[in-house]
Amino acid sequence: MFERIFDEDAQFDAFTEETLMKVEETLGVKLPKAYVDLMKVHNGGYLNYSRLHSAKVPDGIVEITQISGIDLEEGIIESPYYIEEWEMEKGLVIFSGDGNYWLAFDYRTHTGDEPSVVYMEDADEPAVKVAKNFELFLKKLHLPQEDDFEEEEEEEVVYTEAQFEQLMQNGQDGEAMYESIQQFMAQPCDFTWYVSNVLHVLHRPDMESWHRTVGESVLFKMRKDRLSSWPVDLLSELVEIITSEPVDENSDEWLAVRAGKTIEKKLKVDATNTFDYIFDVEALFEPFTEDVLAQVETALGVKLPASYVALMDIQNGGSLVYDGFESEGVPDGYVQFSELQGIDLEEGIIETKDFMEHWDLEEGLIVLSNDGNGTLALDYRQKEAAEPSVVYLEDEEGAVPVKIAENFEDFVKQLKHPEQ
Repeated sequence: MFERIFDEDAQFDAFTEETLMKVEETLGVKLPKAYVDLMKVHNGGYLNYSRLHSAKVPDGIVEITQISGIDLEEGIIESPYYIEEWEMEKGLVIFSGDGNYWLAFDYRTHTGDEPSVVYMEDADEPAVKVAKNFELFLKKLHLPQEDDFEEEEEEEVVYTEAQFEQLMQNGQDGEAMYESIQQFMAQPCDFTWYVSNVLHVLHRPDMESWHRTVGESVLFKMRKDRLSSWPVDLLSELVEIITSEPVDENSDEWLAVRAGKTIEKKLKVDATNTFDYIFDVEALFEPFTEDVLAQVETALGVKLPASYVALMDIQNGGSLVYDGFESEGVPDGYVQFSELQGIDLEEGIIETKDFMEHWDLEEGLIVLSNDGNGTLALDYRQKEAAEPSVVYLEDEEGAVPVKIAENFEDFVKQLKHPEQ
């Protein structure tokens, strides 16, 4: 499910179970299941999502180049060589690095197959944990910022609504169908009209290969359109079609089923008190229990806002699609946030103390988001307030927190989609 992070072709050909066993025997460890599953889909290579966000790395962001694949001669099997050559601690298994940085699975005190992920720039300095497992590491990878220039593009065909309707009902030109779906997915249009038209594709015979395209396009529009505009009956019909057959998790059809199940989950959400449409992809963390919430609040020394807890109960942190915020108190009147931290015992909002030490923040601030450029936080400095306000401060020496919303719910309501 994370194969999108790669930029080019796989580093190695597909591996066999026998190859995997020999590599693990050479390394003396059981490799993480999430890593092995990813390598089965794309066996190593250069990264498209090459920016790691973590309070534990310099400036909160670090560029990484690749993830090594599974092979009997190269890739992750070369880890012992790197460990010896660079005089690193035994028990680390290097899966990425070029001499300027290293990322490794940490088996120094771990005997299972879910080691934490650690980062280091110098073998003389201690490795720092950046994720408690490989799957959570992948969720911290982001696309680099867009280039300041725009390349000259070929002139694109612009489809009319009538052409779109015809293509959905009986079009045979696959490229034109795909381009028109992408066009009306991205541009404002009546959501009910859009869903009713793409449903025509799903009702046509032998069109199973379109389930993923249709499902993901509808999910994209659901994230942009407010819940009140959703045609529930049509969306339920769509979900039934694309989730009706069991499929293999490594197949393209499974991605269609995943989109359908995500749509189904969103349909079950009460539109009056949740804002999970702001998120772009899967949750950053697994669902939390009341016991975990209590431990996190005890560690932070605060009672987290009910609106924040309710949102995390539906999606426990993650990257934002509604990531923009307008305020006179921020640079240029507009700021973007890459993600919201979730509730977890090892990472997420509980890492506030690490952020505070790294950026020398004031006591009483609970960090919701930090991407190395600015910090979003709940402000508990005014202890008499019923709920903490939301503040923003730039990541530079002497920066002062500026209030941008009276409370968390008010903040979420004001988040904007990039196209708004």
